[in-house]
Amino acid sequence: MPPPAPSPALSEAMHRAEGRLEELNQRIARLALLLGVQLDSPLAFERILKRQDPHLTPRGTSGVTAAEQRLSREWEELRGLLVLRCDLIAEDLSELGLASTLAITANVETRLLREGFGPGADGLDLFDQMNPDPTAKP
Repeated sequence: MPPPAPSPALSEAMHRAEGRLEELNQRIARLALLLGVQLDSPLAFERILKRQDPHLTPRGTSGVTAAEQRLSREWEELRGLLVLRCDLIAEDLSELGLASTLAITANVETRLLREGFGPGADGLDLFDQMNPDPTAKP
Protein backbone atom coordinates (compact mmCIF):
# COMPACT_ATOMS: atom_id res chain seq x y z
CA MET A 1 0.00 0.00 0.00
CA PRO A 2 1.46 3.45 -0.93
CA PRO A 3 2.26 5.91 1.85
CA PRO A 4 -0.47 8.42 2.64
CA ALA A 5 -0.33 11.71 0.75
CA PRO A 6 1.03 14.61 2.78
CA SER A 7 -1.45 17.13 4.11
CA PRO A 8 -1.93 20.32 2.06
CA ALA A 9 -0.03 22.32 4.70
CA LEU A 10 2.88 19.86 4.63
CA SER A 11 2.86 19.82 0.83
CA GLU A 12 3.06 23.62 0.74
CA ALA A 13 5.87 23.67 3.31
CA MET A 14 7.76 21.05 1.29
CA HIS A 15 7.27 23.04 -1.90
CA ARG A 16 8.63 26.21 -0.28
CA ALA A 17 11.59 24.34 1.24
CA GLU A 18 12.38 22.71 -2.10
CA GLY A 19 12.31 26.03 -3.97
CA ARG A 20 14.50 27.67 -1.36
CA LEU A 21 17.01 24.81 -1.41
CA GLU A 22 17.10 24.68 -5.21
CA GLU A 23 17.88 28.38 -5.49
CA LEU A 24 20.53 28.14 -2.79
CA ASN A 25 22.18 25.06 -4.33
CA GLN A 26 22.26 26.68 -7.77
CA ARG A 27 24.10 29.69 -6.33
CA ILE A 28 26.51 27.43 -4.43
CA ALA A 29 27.22 25.36 -7.57
CA ARG A 30 27.76 28.48 -9.69
CA LEU A 31 30.11 30.03 -7.15
CA ALA A 32 32.05 26.78 -6.83
CA LEU A 33 32.46 26.66 -10.62
CA LEU A 34 33.54 30.30 -10.71
CA LEU A 35 36.09 29.73 -7.96
CA GLY A 36 37.28 26.41 -9.38
CA VAL A 37 36.52 24.50 -6.20
CA GLN A 38 35.23 20.92 -6.17
CA LEU A 39 32.59 20.47 -3.48
CA ASP A 40 32.10 16.77 -4.08
CA SER A 41 34.67 15.97 -1.41
CA PRO A 42 33.81 16.18 2.29
CA LEU A 43 37.38 17.40 2.88
CA ALA A 44 36.95 20.41 0.55
CA PHE A 45 33.62 21.21 2.17
CA GLU A 46 35.15 21.04 5.65
CA ARG A 47 38.15 23.18 4.66
CA ILE A 48 35.81 25.93 3.48
CA LEU A 49 33.63 25.78 6.57
CA LYS A 50 36.68 25.90 8.86
CA ARG A 51 38.29 28.72 6.81
CA GLN A 52 41.32 26.54 6.07
CA ASP A 53 41.51 27.67 2.45
CA PRO A 54 44.06 30.45 1.82
CA HIS A 55 41.32 32.58 0.23
CA LEU A 56 39.37 32.52 3.50
CA THR A 57 42.12 33.58 5.86
CA PRO A 58 41.73 37.13 7.16
CA ARG A 59 44.27 39.56 5.78
CA GLY A 60 44.77 43.27 6.04
CA THR A 61 43.65 45.47 3.17
CA SER A 62 47.00 47.13 2.49
CA GLY A 63 48.58 45.82 -0.68
CA VAL A 64 45.48 43.81 -1.61
CA THR A 65 44.16 44.46 -5.11
CA ALA A 66 40.50 44.98 -5.93
CA ALA A 67 40.48 41.62 -7.72
CA GLU A 68 41.86 39.88 -4.61
CA GLN A 69 39.23 41.57 -2.44
CA ARG A 70 36.47 40.46 -4.84
CA LEU A 71 37.82 36.92 -4.84
CA SER A 72 37.94 36.89 -1.05
CA ARG A 73 34.33 38.13 -0.87
CA GLU A 74 33.22 35.39 -3.27
CA TRP A 75 34.92 32.73 -1.11
CA GLU A 76 33.24 34.18 1.98
CA GLU A 77 29.89 34.17 0.17
CA LEU A 78 30.37 30.51 -0.72
CA ARG A 79 31.22 29.69 2.88
CA GLY A 80 28.21 31.66 4.13
CA LEU A 81 25.86 29.92 1.70
CA LEU A 82 27.14 26.50 2.79
CA VAL A 83 26.53 27.40 6.44
CA LEU A 84 23.08 28.78 5.60
CA ARG A 85 22.19 25.59 3.75
CA CYS A 86 23.23 23.47 6.74
CA ASP A 87 20.96 25.56 8.96
CA LEU A 88 18.03 25.36 6.53
CA ILE A 89 18.34 21.59 6.16
CA ALA A 90 18.46 21.19 9.93
CA GLU A 91 15.30 23.29 10.14
CA ASP A 92 13.64 21.20 7.41
CA LEU A 93 14.58 17.99 9.22
CA SER A 94 12.97 19.33 12.37
CA GLU A 95 9.82 20.65 10.71
CA LEU A 96 9.27 18.20 7.84
CA GLY A 97 10.99 15.03 8.98
CA LEU A 98 13.71 12.87 7.48
CA ALA A 99 11.71 11.29 4.64
CA SER A 100 10.45 14.64 3.33
CA THR A 101 13.86 16.29 3.64
CA LEU A 102 15.53 13.43 1.76
CA ALA A 103 12.87 13.66 -0.97
CA ILE A 104 13.41 17.41 -1.26
CA THR A 105 17.19 17.09 -1.55
CA ALA A 106 16.85 14.28 -4.11
CA ASN A 107 14.46 16.38 -6.23
CA VAL A 108 16.77 19.39 -6.09
CA GLU A 109 19.82 17.30 -7.02
CA THR A 110 17.94 15.78 -9.97
CA ARG A 111 16.98 19.23 -11.28
CA LEU A 112 20.55 20.50 -10.91
CA LEU A 113 21.81 17.54 -12.93
CA ARG A 114 19.21 18.28 -15.63
CA GLU A 115 20.43 21.87 -15.74
CA GLY A 116 23.92 20.63 -16.56
CA PHE A 117 25.63 20.74 -13.18
CA GLY A 118 27.81 17.74 -12.42
CA PRO A 119 27.10 15.33 -9.58
CA GLY A 120 28.19 16.90 -6.31
CA ALA A 121 28.61 20.38 -7.83
CA ASP A 122 26.62 21.84 -4.96
CA GLY A 123 28.48 19.81 -2.33
CA LEU A 124 25.33 18.23 -0.98
CA ASP A 125 24.84 14.54 -0.52
CA LEU A 126 22.63 14.39 2.52
CA PHE A 127 22.70 10.59 2.73
CA ASP A 128 26.50 10.49 2.79
CA GLN A 129 26.63 13.26 5.38
CA MET A 130 24.22 11.40 7.64
CA ASN A 131 25.80 7.99 7.13
CA PRO A 132 29.58 8.06 6.72
CA ASP A 133 29.75 4.27 6.22
CA PRO A 134 29.79 3.86 2.39
CA THR A 135 28.85 0.18 2.66
CA ALA A 136 25.50 1.11 4.24
CA LYS A 137 24.31 3.16 1.21
CA PRO A 138 21.48 1.46 -0.66
